[in-house]
This record gives sequence, structure tokens and C-alpha cells, in this order.
Amino acid sequence: MANNNRRRISFVDFSHPQVWHKLIEYAEVTIAFTKLITDFTNQWAKICFLASSQLHQLAAEFRRKTESEIRDKCHLGGMMYDLWESLLLESELESQSLKKMACLMEKEICTPLTSFVTNKSVELTINKQHRRDLNDILERSHEIVQE
Repeated sequence: MANNNRRRISFVDFSHPQVWHKLIEYAEVTIAFTKLITDFTNQWAKICFLASSQLHQLAAEFRRKTESEIRDKCHLGGMMYDLWESLLLESELESQSLKKMACLMEKEICTPLTSFVTNKSVELTINKQHRRDLNDILERSHEIVQE
């Protein structure tokens, strides 16, 4: 049975040092850019959650404060109340839509991107360490051959 901890050899391991540094720079830029997108999406999801909560709270508070007044003072047979209620229902639907959108952004965008950033950061750290190890082995081998 193969050892699951064994690392696969990557093309990065044997690349020329100048190419290696470029690959590292590209990987670092990719990770930084992905992290920026993740942070932006996460903040946007939080804003949507907050707006959803505030809109729902506003509609509930308005309904609570005005329901009895509109019913008591309305001489249009409840028509005014129905108009206000339909507006409040639309606001609640908008609140639910914002909440669903925020949940989807967290689930479908933030979580996978966060996982990607974590995995690529770990992979980059491991690759850097393996490259240092490879360079140490090569240096030591050259010293042994020189002796």
C-alpha cells in the first residue's frame, strides 16, 4: 500500500531557479487576488445580511406601529391598509431575497475560495520548503563531488 503522505513530484521542483521565482510570484499574486475577491464577497454577503435584517425589522416595526391607526382611521373600507400591507409584504420579500443571496454568496463563493486560498497557501509553503531542501541537497552533492 502506497504511503499517502508521500508528496508527488511537481514540475516546480525541477524548474530553473529564474523560472522558479516567477512561478512563486505568480502563485503569490494568484493567492492574494483570490483572497481579495473572497474578502470582498464576504463583506458583500455581510452587508446583504445586515440590509435584510434591517429591512425585515423596519417592516415589522412599521406594521406594529401603524396597523391599529390605519384600521381605526381609514374611511376607505380598509383599502389604505391593504396598500400599506402589500408594500410591507414586498419589503419582506426583498428582505428574504437579500438573505438568500447572502447565504448563496457565502456557500457558493466564499467557502470554496477560502478553501482554495488555504490549500494553495499550504501548497506554496510546502513547495518552497521542498525547493530549499532540493537546493541544499544539490549544494551538498556539489561539495561532495568537489571533494
